[in-house]
Amino acid sequence: MTILTNSLQAAFGPLAAFYALLALGLNLHFGYAGLLN
Repeated sequence: MTILTNSLQAAFGPLAAFYALLALGLNLHFGYAGLLN
C-alpha cells in the first residue's frame, strides 16, 4: 500500500500542476477567442 501511495503522490504533484496550468491556458485561450468571435 505504501508503494502505491508513494507512486500516486509522486505522479500527482507535478502532473496535477501541469494539467491545472494546461486547463487554465486553454480556458483563457478559448474564452478570449469566444469573446472576439
